[in-house]
Amino acid sequence: MNKRALIGLLCLCQTAHLLGQNLLINGSFESGNNGFTTDYTHAPGNISPPGTYDVVRNPRDSHALGASFTDHTSGTGFMLAANGATEANRVLWRQSVGVTMNTPYEFSGWAASWGDDGTGHDLNPARVRISINGNAAGSAFQLSNVDGQWQSFSFPWTSIAAGSATIELWLENTDFLGNDPAFDDFQFTVVPEPSMLSLLSAAAIPALLWLGYCRKRDHAA
Repeated sequence: MNKRALIGLLCLCQTAHLLGQNLLINGSFESGNNGFTTDYTHAPGNISPPGTYDVVRNPRDSHALGASFTDHTSGTGFMLAANGATEANRVLWRQSVGVTMNTPYEFSGWAASWGDDGTGHDLNPARVRISINGNAAGSAFQLSNVDGQWQSFSFPWTSIAAGSATIELWLENTDFLGNDPAFDDFQFTVVPEPSMLSLLSAAAIPALLWLGYCRKRDHAA
């Protein structure tokens, strides 16, 4: 087998892996209440008061009247469930990561409502905002009022001259009733430029063909 072709293919695979790598720590909350900071109060087993949160397998584990559903990752893992604060501008989740200048990134995740009015709906579903380095990243994301319905969201961001990114998630609404979201599977990844994707595809195909040829030749020998 041609070693240079194999090395080239391995380099291409590594590049593709790095482009899709999640830069966040504990974005799926499987490590519990770790890897992030918050202006909310951690209240294990009791998120009845506004401005509290817990890392749970099911929102009802921390609120007897909450909707009952499982996490997004596997159905058996953890999520962050919060009772929305009634004061504005309180950050629910915050994490800082190193970034490369002049590079496009994307912050994404999943969210669902858990505040139950008795009919399986949140009276005032949360509106989620993301800011990076103090600047809003896109418009607010409106959650469905249907409890337990996981929805994906994403916010693009370009680093320009920044060498780090402080990502903050907070709720735009401050309603006392409802405003109860759960979150899971946060990711912050590099967005590959179209030219990079074309380069990877163009380089990978000949490498794969050459590897196939080398295998056939070695087998025939």
